[in-house]
Amino acid sequence: MVDKPRVLFHTNSPWAGTGYGQQCGLFAPRLAEHFDLAISAFYGLEGGRLGFGDITIFPGLSSTYGNEVIEA
Repeated sequence: MVDKPRVLFHTNSPWAGTGYGQQCGLFAPRLAEHFDLAISAFYGLEGGRLGFGDITIFPGLSSTYGNEVIEA
């Protein structure tokens, strides 16, 4: 069995009522078919991780659009 490449999608949460959130909601499930996908949501989620189907969504921590947690 071949492992899927890992991808971190840094965007708004898929349920956010923004254009980026709508695009995330549309494309994340499709990307997850081909990649081991996680989402870094700098808008629409704070405090703790949540799931979107089988996709893990990590929250941002402060007002820098989540950039402080990308490396971690």
